[in-house]
Amino acid sequence: MKSNSRKKGSKTISKGLRDKKVTSHPPYEEVDLDAWIAELVSQSEDAREAYEEDVALRDVLLDLITMRERAGLSQKELADKLGITQQMVSKMENMDYDGRTFAKLWRHANALGYRPVIKFEPIEKWRKKHPIPGLAEKE
Repeated sequence: MKSNSRKKGSKTISKGLRDKKVTSHPPYEEVDLDAWIAELVSQSEDAREAYEEDVALRDVLLDLITMRERAGLSQKELADKLGITQQMVSKMENMDYDGRTFAKLWRHANALGYRPVIKFEPIEKWRKKHPIPGLAEKE
């Protein structure tokens, strides 16, 4: 089973982080999330790849949620359309769910009147379009 977070040393990049500031434990101190991520990914290619994977997945999930909301459907209504449970739609829209497949994404998008498109780009081109906040200043 895949982990819900990526670890490097004692720090963790958690999926679904939304705020720019987090509180570490203990002692309780405020941390600049952008600077912390930039430091972490500059030290390890594995950490950078994990962060970039989360960014790409987040973009797909935001698209799924946006398509459903634009269609004026609740998770329950979409679930009924797909013949699945509301909980399954919730999982598909959740960063921590690792059971997503292309077939599931296809059915989900199709029920909303869309087709998923997979595009492959060279890593450096992708990184230019998705810079890591705080890292550009360091490189």
